[in-house]
Amino acid sequence: EKLRCEYFEFDRSLENKLQSICYAYELFSNVGDDWKEFDLIYADIIEHLKSLVLVKSEKLNKILSNSAEFGIKNGNENVQALVSFENCQWFDKFLKPQEQFIGNCFIHYSNCFQERIKQVQINQERLFSELNEDRIVNKCTVTSFKNHFLELEEISKFVTVLNSASNITS
Repeated sequence: EKLRCEYFEFDRSLENKLQSICYAYELFSNVGDDWKEFDLIYADIIEHLKSLVLVKSEKLNKILSNSAEFGIKNGNENVQALVSFENCQWFDKFLKPQEQFIGNCFIHYSNCFQERIKQVQINQERLFSELNEDRIVNKCTVTSFKNHFLELEEISKFVTVLNSASNITS
Protein backbone atom coordinates (compact mmCIF):
# COMPACT_ATOMS: atom_id res chain seq x y z
CA GLU A 1 0.00 0.00 0.00
CA LYS A 2 1.51 3.32 -1.04
CA LEU A 3 0.81 6.44 0.97
CA ARG A 4 0.70 9.42 -1.36
CA CYS A 5 2.14 12.75 -0.33
CA GLU A 6 2.64 15.69 -2.65
CA TYR A 7 6.38 15.46 -1.97
CA PHE A 8 6.94 11.71 -2.22
CA GLU A 9 5.33 8.31 -1.99
CA PHE A 10 6.07 6.43 1.20
CA ASP A 11 5.86 2.73 0.41
CA ARG A 12 4.78 0.64 3.41
CA SER A 13 6.90 -2.25 2.16
CA LEU A 14 9.90 -0.01 2.76
CA GLU A 15 9.77 -0.98 6.43
CA ASN A 16 10.25 -4.65 5.53
CA LYS A 17 13.03 -3.80 3.08
CA LEU A 18 14.89 -1.71 5.64
CA GLN A 19 14.44 -4.46 8.23
CA SER A 20 15.94 -6.97 5.78
CA ILE A 21 18.90 -4.68 5.14
CA CYS A 22 19.47 -4.31 8.90
CA TYR A 23 19.31 -8.06 9.37
CA ALA A 24 21.78 -8.69 6.53
CA TYR A 25 24.12 -6.07 7.91
CA GLU A 26 24.02 -7.65 11.38
CA LEU A 27 24.84 -11.05 9.85
CA PHE A 28 27.73 -9.88 7.69
CA SER A 29 29.17 -6.85 9.49
CA ASN A 30 31.87 -8.92 11.17
CA VAL A 31 33.03 -10.50 7.89
CA GLY A 32 35.43 -7.74 6.89
CA ASP A 33 36.06 -4.12 6.00
CA ASP A 34 33.92 -4.28 2.85
CA TRP A 35 30.83 -3.80 5.00
CA LYS A 36 32.04 -0.44 6.31
CA GLU A 37 31.14 1.09 2.94
CA PHE A 38 27.69 -0.46 3.26
CA ASP A 39 27.30 1.26 6.63
CA LEU A 40 27.85 4.65 4.97
CA ILE A 41 25.37 3.86 2.21
CA TYR A 42 22.77 2.70 4.72
CA ALA A 43 23.29 5.86 6.80
CA ASP A 44 22.75 7.96 3.65
CA ILE A 45 19.51 6.11 2.88
CA ILE A 46 18.24 6.67 6.43
CA GLU A 47 19.17 10.38 6.32
CA HIS A 48 17.40 10.80 2.98
CA LEU A 49 14.24 9.15 4.27
CA LYS A 50 14.46 11.20 7.46
CA SER A 51 14.61 14.38 5.37
CA LEU A 52 11.49 13.29 3.48
CA VAL A 53 9.62 12.75 6.75
CA LEU A 54 10.83 16.16 7.93
CA VAL A 55 9.19 17.68 4.84
CA LYS A 56 5.90 16.16 5.97
CA SER A 57 6.52 17.52 9.46
CA GLU A 58 7.18 21.02 8.11
CA LYS A 59 3.97 20.85 6.09
CA LEU A 60 2.01 19.93 9.22
CA ASN A 61 3.67 22.73 11.18
CA LYS A 62 2.55 25.19 8.52
CA ILE A 63 -0.99 23.78 8.52
CA LEU A 64 -1.16 24.02 12.32
CA SER A 65 0.17 27.56 12.32
CA ASN A 66 -2.43 28.61 9.75
CA SER A 67 -5.18 26.76 11.63
CA ALA A 68 -4.28 28.49 14.89
CA GLU A 69 -4.27 31.90 13.23
CA PHE A 70 -7.08 31.60 10.68
CA GLY A 71 -8.99 28.46 11.66
CA ILE A 72 -9.22 25.11 9.90
CA LYS A 73 -9.79 26.05 6.26
CA ASN A 74 -9.31 22.69 4.50
CA GLY A 75 -10.31 19.76 6.69
CA ASN A 76 -9.64 17.13 4.03
CA GLU A 77 -6.11 18.33 3.29
CA ASN A 78 -5.30 18.76 6.97
CA VAL A 79 -6.38 15.27 7.97
CA GLN A 80 -4.65 13.70 4.94
CA ALA A 81 -1.40 15.37 6.01
CA LEU A 82 -1.90 14.10 9.57
CA VAL A 83 -2.69 10.54 8.45
CA SER A 84 0.24 10.55 6.02
CA PHE A 85 2.57 11.63 8.80
CA GLU A 86 1.16 9.06 11.20
CA ASN A 87 1.86 6.34 8.65
CA CYS A 88 5.56 7.19 8.92
CA GLN A 89 5.79 6.39 12.65
CA TRP A 90 7.33 2.98 12.01
CA PHE A 91 10.42 4.78 10.67
CA ASP A 92 11.35 5.98 14.18
CA LYS A 93 12.75 2.54 14.99
CA PHE A 94 15.38 2.98 12.25
CA LEU A 95 16.63 6.20 13.83
CA LYS A 96 18.99 6.46 16.77
CA PRO A 97 17.02 6.88 20.01
CA GLN A 98 18.06 10.52 20.36
CA GLU A 99 16.92 11.23 16.77
CA GLN A 100 13.47 9.63 17.01
CA PHE A 101 10.80 12.28 16.55
CA ILE A 102 7.88 11.01 14.49
CA GLY A 103 5.78 9.48 17.27
CA ASN A 104 6.15 12.49 19.55
CA CYS A 105 5.47 14.94 16.71
CA PHE A 106 2.36 12.99 15.72
CA ILE A 107 1.03 13.21 19.28
CA HIS A 108 1.78 16.94 19.32
CA TYR A 109 0.04 17.51 15.96
CA SER A 110 -2.99 15.50 17.04
CA ASN A 111 -3.21 17.46 20.29
CA CYS A 112 -2.97 20.77 18.40
CA PHE A 113 -5.89 19.81 16.17
CA GLN A 114 -7.88 18.69 19.22
CA GLU A 115 -7.16 22.01 20.93
CA ARG A 116 -8.32 23.93 17.85
CA ILE A 117 -11.56 21.94 17.78
CA LYS A 118 -12.09 22.65 21.50
CA GLN A 119 -11.47 26.35 20.84
CA VAL A 120 -14.10 26.34 18.09
CA GLN A 121 -16.58 24.76 20.52
CA ILE A 122 -15.83 27.48 23.08
CA ASN A 123 -16.24 30.15 20.39
CA GLN A 124 -19.56 28.61 19.39
CA GLU A 125 -20.87 28.84 22.94
CA ARG A 126 -19.67 32.45 23.18
CA LEU A 127 -21.30 33.41 19.87
CA PHE A 128 -24.64 31.92 20.87
CA SER A 129 -24.43 33.56 24.28
CA GLU A 130 -23.71 36.95 22.71
CA LEU A 131 -26.56 36.48 20.27
CA ASN A 132 -28.98 35.68 23.10
CA GLU A 133 -27.79 38.64 25.17
CA ASP A 134 -27.77 41.26 22.42
CA ARG A 135 -30.86 40.19 20.54
CA ILE A 136 -29.54 42.51 17.84
CA VAL A 137 -28.00 40.96 14.78
CA ASN A 138 -25.50 43.18 13.04
CA LYS A 139 -23.04 42.67 10.20
CA CYS A 140 -20.24 41.74 12.60
CA THR A 141 -22.38 39.06 14.23
CA VAL A 142 -23.40 37.61 10.87
CA THR A 143 -19.78 37.56 9.68
CA SER A 144 -18.67 35.85 12.90
CA PHE A 145 -21.35 33.18 12.50
CA LYS A 146 -20.51 32.68 8.84
CA ASN A 147 -16.80 32.19 9.56
CA HIS A 148 -17.59 29.96 12.49
CA PHE A 149 -19.89 27.71 10.49
CA LEU A 150 -17.41 27.51 7.60
CA GLU A 151 -14.79 26.26 10.03
CA LEU A 152 -17.29 23.82 11.57
CA GLU A 153 -17.88 22.41 8.09
CA GLU A 154 -14.13 21.88 7.62
CA ILE A 155 -13.85 20.31 11.06
CA SER A 156 -16.67 17.96 10.11
CA LYS A 157 -14.72 16.88 7.00
CA PHE A 158 -11.59 16.49 9.12
CA VAL A 159 -13.33 14.31 11.72
CA THR A 160 -15.12 12.21 9.09
CA VAL A 161 -11.87 11.29 7.36
CA LEU A 162 -10.12 10.85 10.71
CA ASN A 163 -12.79 8.41 11.87
CA SER A 164 -12.54 6.42 8.64
CA ALA A 165 -8.74 6.14 8.90
CA SER A 166 -8.41 2.85 10.72
CA ASN A 167 -4.86 3.47 11.95
CA ILE A 168 -5.66 6.71 13.80
CA THR A 169 -6.67 5.72 17.30
CA SER A 170 -7.38 9.04 19.01
